[in-house]
Amino acid sequence: MLRLEDVQRKLTILHSYDKVFRGSPVRQLLPRCCGKQFDIGKLLQMEVKQITVEVEGDQVMMFEVVCPVCGRVVPPEWEIRKNGI
Repeated sequence: MLRLEDVQRKLTILHSYDKVFRGSPVRQLLPRCCGKQFDIGKLLQMEVKQITVEVEGDQVMMFEVVCPVCGRVVPPEWEIRKNGI
């Protein structure tokens, strides 16, 4: 049975996924650890925390995840898209 906290976490991920991973001009790269890249399906099963990161003077929301294999906290990595490219 799902707990309310689990449902809220999944809804937060689903609601913010496009903004975080497909946003412009700053977008987070999909998290990687233990030789694996974690897509939306895996993120919904993982421990994920929303954090705010300062990128070139702007505050940007990103996800910090805990690797389900080794338990390490995986900080966000991002790319900056210039001119929407």
